[in-house]
Amino acid sequence: MELAVRLTAAGQDAGTTDRSGLLVALVCSAVLLAVGVAHYRGAARWLAHWGILSEYTVLALAWLGAGGVLSTVALWLADGGSTASDVLTVVVGVAGLAAGLVGVVGVVWLPRGLRPRWLRDSQADPSLRDPGPGTRSEHRRSGR
Repeated sequence: MELAVRLTAAGQDAGTTDRSGLLVALVCSAVLLAVGVAHYRGAARWLAHWGILSEYTVLALAWLGAGGVLSTVALWLADGGSTASDVLTVVVGVAGLAAGLVGVVGVVWLPRGLRPRWLRDSQADPSLRDPGPGTRSEHRRSGR
């Protein structure tokens, strides 16, 4: 009987562990989303043309982060128990899956419509590429 009580108590603790795991997943996904959105807005543009990564890798972080956030929210909603909660769970979960799939494909390629304007412009005209943080600007070279 004592063993049954211990197993039941362990099962109750597992529920709180799952919730803390969802919280960790949500925070990690939010960080990926923030980095990706910052890159979409133009931060660290030089990463798009860095030799190791594809032009789309950092942008894919936004999609992977959005997929993670939406999937985590769907898992949180799954315990609702009502029909409305179940429908919302499916809608949010499918949106998370779609965003995650765009992120996975986006590691190597993004459709033109999902690329930010600054990336499309720099692909059309390589002179517009940001050389990166380790390079000197024309202002410094002229000695001013």
